[in-house]
Amino acid sequence: MPVKAEIATPRARAAWSFSGKSQQQLAQETGLTYGRIRALLATSNTTEVALDELHKIADACGVPRAFMENGFGESAGVVTPADLDALRAELSAQISALRRDDERSQ
Repeated sequence: MPVKAEIATPRARAAWSFSGKSQQQLAQETGLTYGRIRALLATSNTTEVALDELHKIADACGVPRAFMENGFGESAGVVTPADLDALRAELSAQISALRRDDERSQ
């Protein structure tokens, strides 16, 4: 089942940032090619992403598969407000670091 890039890519990037892994590590752990991982995580990605690919990324990154399907929606599971605040802070820091890395590599 394909997921639109504008939904899949931010969720995949958030999971990846949360994990602290390199793209190469993520490729090895998911069984996806390094090129596919780079494409999926690129902010310019416009290609739909298969749900099974998102599940592989979730598993490798240590986030619930439901996050890839529902984001932070109600059906994503039960979490406390404190859990969400901590996760948002961590993800925000990781996304900022990724943006800086992207800017340096261009």
